[in-house]
Amino acid sequence: MQVLFKPSNRSCYFNAFEPGRADAAHMGSSPGNEFSRSLTLAGDYRVQIYLMRNAARRNEACRYRISFEVTGVPGGVSAVVSDVRMRDQCRARAAAMYAVRSPRIRMGAIQAGPDGLRIDGTANKGPESLKKFRCLLTPARQLRDVMAMTPDGG
Repeated sequence: MQVLFKPSNRSCYFNAFEPGRADAAHMGSSPGNEFSRSLTLAGDYRVQIYLMRNAARRNEACRYRISFEVTGVPGGVSAVVSDVRMRDQCRARAAAMYAVRSPRIRMGAIQAGPDGLRIDGTANKGPESLKKFRCLLTPARQLRDVMAMTPDGG
């Protein structure tokens, strides 16, 4: 299971609880906004969204996006990399390649290719225009390479 949390407020976090457990398996204020775990317990997993006390006292609010992804066989270990993780890895590598921040990266859908998977995208380099790229992934969904698809290579 993978949980990705994107809050609008730096004082907004989430905790994740395993079935029947009172202590959090993930306390967002320490490790951050992503939680991955092989599910070994049957039952309902819970997520609690909260504001830190300092922000709550100031009557702040938090808007957020949260996504949940569960892959594999219940009770088993899955080596499958999620679509979210593949896209995040592609975005990060392309952003570094083009020396831009990740919001300037746009990506299309994940597609099957002859040797695995691919994700086509663009990097907005401002005055240097859009640069096309392709992320190549292995059949096991691991990022293998990012190729420049714009003729100038940049």
